[in-house]
Amino acid sequence: MVEDEPPVPSRIFISYRREESLGFVRALLGPLQSHFGRHQISKDTDNIPPGENFVEVIERELESCKVLLVMIGREWMTIQDVRTGKRRVDNPDDTIRIEVTAALRNVKITVIPVLVDGVEMPRAEDLPADLAELGGLNA
Repeated sequence: MVEDEPPVPSRIFISYRREESLGFVRALLGPLQSHFGRHQISKDTDNIPPGENFVEVIERELESCKVLLVMIGREWMTIQDVRTGKRRVDNPDDTIRIEVTAALRNVKITVIPVLVDGVEMPRAEDLPADLAELGGLNA
């Protein structure tokens, strides 16, 4: 590697909805950390300090990542915002949507859907336009 080149991103970022996938993330975290190293795995609660701007921290975290694992459970598409009564995935400010769309826009990041609890892959036509590409990825 030439000294002037930035380091190659190598970390793994885990994107998930706590309400439905936290148990699966916890089960996956140990083996990932054992295999790749503890500091190579990133998830929101471990890497976002209180008081920090969520979007800015996520964008910085993703710059150091090579892979984004999108944990998709039974309610990933249907969990509703209690304030609006609409699907959270349809809200452009939804944290999961922010994480996944930022990764999809970054050609250096491989986005891998991880289907948990027997869920089927979301179809592109059921996703907001900026997430539609996710529906065509191999899980």
